[in-house]
Amino acid sequence: HEIMVRGTYFMSQAVARRLVERGERGAIVNVASRVGVQVQPNNPGYSIGKAAVIHMTRVMALEFAAHGIRVNAVGPGPIPRPGTATRADQPAERRFPLGRQLEYADLVGTALYLASDASAMVTGQHIIVDGGLGLKPAY
Repeated sequence: HEIMVRGTYFMSQAVARRLVERGERGAIVNVASRVGVQVQPNNPGYSIGKAAVIHMTRVMALEFAAHGIRVNAVGPGPIPRPGTATRADQPAERRFPLGRQLEYADLVGTALYLASDASAMVTGQHIIVDGGLGLKPAY
C-alpha cells in the first residue's frame, strides 16, 4: 500500500516539475478507488491508501493550480483480475445496477475526459466509475 501512495506522489511530482520547467499547462490523472470514500471490510490498508491518494489529489490540485496544472483522480469500482476470486453470492448482473461487471476499458472515457481540455475547469475531483455499485444500499 505504500507503493500506491508514494508512487502516486513521486510520479505526480515528476510530471508537475516537468510541466513547470517547460512552462506548459497540463493535467495529471491519479488512480484512486471507490473504497477511498466507501469503506471496504477486511482490507483497511487498501482503503486507507486510496483515501490518501484522493486527498493527495486535492492538495496537489490546489498547489499546482497556479501553474495551470489540473489534478484529478478516477475511482474505479471492483474489476476482476486474472487469478483472483470474484463474488459468487450474486451474479454481476444483480450486483451492478448497470447490469454487468466493470472492466478496465470502462475507465478510459473518464480518464480521457480528465486529461483533455473538455475538463479545463475541473480540478481536485475524484470521479467514481463503478457501474452504479455505490448506489446500492450497504445492507
